[in-house]
Amino acid sequence: MGSADLHAYFPESKGKVKTRELNVSTYMMMILLLFNDVPPGESYTCEEIQAKTNIPFNELTRNLQSLAVAPKTRVLIKQPMSKDVKVDDRFSFNESFHSPYLKIKIGVVSGGNKVEDTDERKETEKKNNDTRGGSIEAAVVRIMKQRKELTHQKLIAEVIQQLNSRFLPDVNMVKKRIESLIEREYLERLENSERPAYRYLA
Repeated sequence: MGSADLHAYFPESKGKVKTRELNVSTYMMMILLLFNDVPPGESYTCEEIQAKTNIPFNELTRNLQSLAVAPKTRVLIKQPMSKDVKVDDRFSFNESFHSPYLKIKIGVVSGGNKVEDTDERKETEKKNNDTRGGSIEAAVVRIMKQRKELTHQKLIAEVIQQLNSRFLPDVNMVKKRIESLIEREYLERLENSERPAYRYLA
């Protein structure tokens, strides 16, 4: 993983313009560049940052910890503030960041205990999948409630289109959620359709 130098501008304080050169990892650069287009005070969740950058989750958490948890390099604000990073934690640009140095090197925090990291990552990935699965089901129900009947391919396409701004749904996960809705009698298959299709029931 390479590194990059970024010029970060922080709002004026007592008449002084606070511009700092940040030496960061490539992943940190990808994260920080997201906040160029975010209005002051707005934020991204960890899940949204991962969806927009495709950074592997274990690497994402380490880099977010460096940017928002390490005391001397908090160029981002984490809510709620804690050492661990969870998928629904929110991050915003720290406009009040101050450092006496013009050039600041922000290192990536170490992985710590590998066994604990692996267990935590699995737990977080499970929570991430559960959250996305719920969003997929909600999208399927919304679409089918409006359309009443729809082919399998069109339903998949519309679900992806609806959720693409939040995350890119996995097609297999969408199929599993459709099957789950059929089992719970929210949907049913159209038996006489030329192509696989569904009808809304609930």
